[in-house]
Amino acid sequence: SFTNYLKPFPFPSSDTLVINRDTTKNFIAVKLGDVNYDRDPTKNSAYRSKSAPMQFYYDTVLVNGGAGTVVKVQIRSKKAQEVMGFQFTLNWDRSQLQFDSIANNVLGVFFGDRWKDEGMLTVSWNDPTAQRRNLKADELLFELVYKASNQLSRTSLKLGDEKIAREAFDGKYMQLGLQLDAAPIIKMNAMPEGSNSAMRVYPNPASNKISVEFAAKNDAEGKLRVVDAIGRTIYESKITIKKGINIFPIELKPTISTTSYNIQLIQGIEVQTKKVLLNLLK
Repeated sequence: SFTNYLKPFPFPSSDTLVINRDTTKNFIAVKLGDVNYDRDPTKNSAYRSKSAPMQFYYDTVLVNGGAGTVVKVQIRSKKAQEVMGFQFTLNWDRSQLQFDSIANNVLGVFFGDRWKDEGMLTVSWNDPTAQRRNLKADELLFELVYKASNQLSRTSLKLGDEKIAREAFDGKYMQLGLQLDAAPIIKMNAMPEGSNSAMRVYPNPASNKISVEFAAKNDAEGKLRVVDAIGRTIYESKITIKKGINIFPIELKPTISTTSYNIQLIQGIEVQTKKVLLNLLK
């Protein structure tokens, strides 16, 4: 309460609440500042940045053991990007994965595991000194540790808004979208004989250098092909596929076109296709 609610300041910014066995104490949190005006829903959209969304990713995870096997998922920055803070709810299939902990917390994220048994984790981060952070492409942010269940076959992680809404802020306090490029988490014996997991192409959009990643159940020979919008092959290379995770770089010669292309992974009669936007201007 305030003696004069029209002139509430100065207002104490901290207090001490002692809790022993008494768990019935109540308190009211007071927001003392509003950096980006999101308290006012009529102004929120006006301050949203038009910049590209913040993008995270993790590589394909191949699980070789049974129930209780440790599954580590490394969350990385997909591109060079400036960040002041972010938050999101992370979702997974609780019948296939059981959350254990966060390791290699390089960025120092805060996380809440209150809903871990429901397949949800709350994640947030902001620089404690209110300074912007310049993330590098492929920089490790933190690592999620799960244990495989008996039902694990093929799954992936997803961003959600259930407990805390996903949002990110750049160095100018502008609100950005937030995306997670989710690769498959696969148990090896769940893959058909000789097959490959869904491939991941990164970065996307890209310049003339891209990488293709997938998991294979067996050693094999194959091809990587890049096809333009009218079906012309502009790149083709024979590849030797190894059992497990495979990563193949592709470097294209600069041209005068900027458009979408199809990356094709060919193994026998199996062909996987992924669309990618390439900027190949000289």
